[in-house]
Amino acid sequence: MNSLETADDGALLRRWTEHGDGDAVHVLTRRHAGLVLGTARRALSGSQCLAEEAAQAVFTVMAAKAASLRSHPALHLWLHRAALLEACALRRREARRHRLMASLAAESDVMNPPPPLSPSHLRHRIL
Repeated sequence: MNSLETADDGALLRRWTEHGDGDAVHVLTRRHAGLVLGTARRALSGSQCLAEEAAQAVFTVMAAKAASLRSHPALHLWLHRAALLEACALRRREARRHRLMASLAAESDVMNPPPPLSPSHLRHRIL
C-alpha cells in the first residue's frame, strides 16, 4: 500500500504545503469525496450537478487553506461544514439567478408583446 494512502490528513496537508505534493491533495480529495459530495447533495435537494460544483469549490478552498488546516484536529469536520456552507451559498446564487431570469423573461414579454391577431386569423382559427 502506498505510504500516502496510510498517511493521516495532517501529514498529507503538510506534504502539500511544504513540498507542493499534488498526490497528497489527490489522496485527501479521494478520501473525503464521498463525505463532501454527499453533504452537498443532501443540502442541495439531491442535485448531483450542483453538488459536484460545490464539492469542487470545497476542495479548491481546502487546497488554498492547507497551511492553516494542517493542525486542524478533524479535517473531515471542517470539510463537512465547508460543504454545507458552499451548498447554501450555491443554492442562494441559483435562486438569485432564477429570479433574475424570470424577471428578464417577464420584462421581455412586456417589451415585446406578440402581434395582435388579425380578423382573418381569427376566422381561420374558428373554422
